[in-house]
Amino acid sequence: LYGARVTGSQHRTTKKESLAAAMSTWFAVPALIYAVSNTLVWHANKYLSPPQYQLLSNIKMPMTVFLHRLVFKRTRHQMQWLGIGMLILGSISDELLACGDSSDKGIDNHTVQEEMTGLSIMLVISALSAVAGIFSEYKLKEFKSVSIHFSNMQLYFFGILVNGTLLFAKRGFGILHPAKFFAGYNGHTISAVVVHACMGILVSYIMKYADNIMKLFAGACASGLSSVVNYILFGSPPSDALLYGTTIVLIGLFFYTRPQFITLLQRKIQLVIKETK
Repeated sequence: LYGARVTGSQHRTTKKESLAAAMSTWFAVPALIYAVSNTLVWHANKYLSPPQYQLLSNIKMPMTVFLHRLVFKRTRHQMQWLGIGMLILGSISDELLACGDSSDKGIDNHTVQEEMTGLSIMLVISALSAVAGIFSEYKLKEFKSVSIHFSNMQLYFFGILVNGTLLFAKRGFGILHPAKFFAGYNGHTISAVVVHACMGILVSYIMKYADNIMKLFAGACASGLSSVVNYILFGSPPSDALLYGTTIVLIGLFFYTRPQFITLLQRKIQLVIKETK
C-alpha cells in the first residue's frame, strides 16, 4: 500500500513536471512575438505622429475579434457584437480628432511615403499583438491547473532571454555595468516599472478568466480613467471627443456583459409600444 502511494505520488509529480515543461516551451512563442512587436513600435514612431500611432494601434481590435472567433469558435449574442462595434467606434473617435488637430497645427510633417511605411508597420504590429494575445489566452486556459504567477514567470523568462539577446547583440555585455544598465533610473522610473508589472498580472487574470475582448474593453476604459486622474492631479480637462468616446465604450461594455438584459428591456419596450397602440 505504501509503495502504491509512493508510485502515485511520483506519477503526479512527473505529470506536473511534464506539464511545466510543456508550458515553458509554449510560452517562448508569445515572448518572441512580443519582442518583435515592441521593436517594431520604435520604428513605427519614426514614420507616424503620436495621434496617428494611437489611431492606427486600434487596428488590433478587429484583428483580435476575428482571431478570437476563429480560434475559440464562441457564439456571441447580437448585443455583444453591437458592444464590440461600439468599443471600436468609441476608441477611434478621440484619435480621429487628435489627428485632425495635429495636421492643423503642423505637427504632422511626415511625407505620404513615410506614412504608408508607418501604416505597413502598424498592420504587422497589430497582427502580431492579436496573435500573441490569442495564443497566450489559449495556453493560459489550457493549463488552468497551473498557477497564473508561474505562467507569468515563464513568459517573462523568455521575454528577458529574447530581449536580452537583442540588447547584448547591439550594445555588448558592457551594458550590464550598473552605471549603464540603470542610467536614468529614479523614483518615477521604478514606480512605472511596478505599475506595469501589476498591469501585466491583471491582464493575465483577464485573459485566463475572461478573454481578449474584455482586455480590449479594459484598455479603452483606461483612457477615460486616466483623463479623470489627469484632471484631478493637474487640472487638465478631458477633450469632448474623449468624453464621447469613453461614454460609447462604457455603453458598449454594458451591452457586451449584459446582452440578455438588453434583449429583455427591448422586448418590454416593444410590448409597451404595442399595448399603447
